[in-house]
Amino acid sequence: MKVSEYQSWKFKVLSFFAMILVLYAHAYIPDVAQYKVFYIFEKSVAFCWGRLFFPLFFFISGYLFYVKLSDPDWSVWKQKYRSRVKSLLIPYIIWNILCLLQMFILKYIPVAGKYMNSDYTQLIHGGLWEWIYTLFIVPGGFHLWFIRDLILIVVVSPFLYFCIRKMIFIYFPLIIFFSFYNSWFQSLTMFSIGAACAIYNISLEVKLKHKWGLVLLGTASLLLMLYCSMIFIPDTKELYLVAILFLFVWFLYDYLYRKGWRFDFIKRWIPYTFFIYLFHIPALSIVKKVMLLVGRGEEWSYWITFLVSPFIMAAVAIWIGGLLKRYLPKLYSVLTGGR
Repeated sequence: MKVSEYQSWKFKVLSFFAMILVLYAHAYIPDVAQYKVFYIFEKSVAFCWGRLFFPLFFFISGYLFYVKLSDPDWSVWKQKYRSRVKSLLIPYIIWNILCLLQMFILKYIPVAGKYMNSDYTQLIHGGLWEWIYTLFIVPGGFHLWFIRDLILIVVVSPFLYFCIRKMIFIYFPLIIFFSFYNSWFQSLTMFSIGAACAIYNISLEVKLKHKWGLVLLGTASLLLMLYCSMIFIPDTKELYLVAILFLFVWFLYDYLYRKGWRFDFIKRWIPYTFFIYLFHIPALSIVKKVMLLVGRGEEWSYWITFLVSPFIMAAVAIWIGGLLKRYLPKLYSVLTGGR
């Protein structure tokens, strides 16, 4: 089974919009409970819609990893490992180092240093283990946890193939159980669902027959937004509830496509989805804090900062990515894993 042109474009469109929502998750402004309307709105967007990437990215990654596999031998797995070294491991290491360098430099700039949340300057005097821990495990660029989890999943991918192929009814209950105690198993669960769809040739082009199904999912999504606005930080159970959003957005795309939407207006920006993800930390924090500083703590400044800073960040990332792609294409290819 191969990925159809329709499905491929759907993956790209949904991934781009999910990436913009990641920016909103990271544009969250703490300690604003005194502005009740903004506080509720911000939490519902950042903690609910901002987490749409979690089920979506891992599901798509799992599906694409296994979609063309049929009784793979060791040579196939070796090729998979080689390609993921280029597309995941090398960008992970490079961007971890770049994030740490940016934080080191900003920390020692008097004007900027006091606005930095993270302080990794102690690493200068740290030992080998501290460096390994920060570069590969923490990671230093906190947003890179997605790539870290994906790398670990890829390492055990032959074992996952065997489990999904031979013992699926034991495998899924086990990883779902462990996911309530460890976040990596949450990632593994969504990846495995996508993998199972690919391994068992389950079509992803199934569409809702009646629009009332979409209305029901939309209503459930609104209730989930309300729920997220009333809690502090979602835990494992809430992260699984975000799968409701995943289903709503998944079928909403099909509905809009049937109505004539092709999303051509984002076609030139879609190739930079991964670069936006890699680049936006700590740059988004700087943009956000500069805007808040200009607004001097007024309520209107919180609204503008939260709503606008993600788009400023996306525009800057696309612009810089475009310059690199045009004038330093080999460097851009290394930074983005060949994407």
